Amino acid sequence: MLIPRCLDGAGPPQLRFFINAGNLQDLKKEQGVPDLSTGELALEILLKNGFTGLQGAPEALVPTCHRLGLTTAAQGRIDYPEDIHSLAQRWQDEGHACGT
Repeated sequence: MLIPRCLDGAGPPQLRFFINAGNLQDLKKEQGVPDLSTGELALEILLKNGFTGLQGAPEALVPTCHRLGLTTAAQGRIDYPEDIHSLAQRWQDEGHACGT
């Protein structure tokens, strides 16, 4: 049984593997963690290691993420229910698949 409004029609549901950009900044470079300041190289390392998305990508990297096939998720804070509409519209305009 499918849950209404949970599928975008792009195919069957699938598990996606995202990493938060903040995790990359907090881990030590000696651990082989890609440095996002290297741009495309870091994103290619994420893709090579099985990640399909990046949450909280620096704004300048979002177009590069999309060009390489890496999905992006925005993040933000919603203090009042009425705030969600403008925030969701902004995330959609920026090309993010979702927001957290």
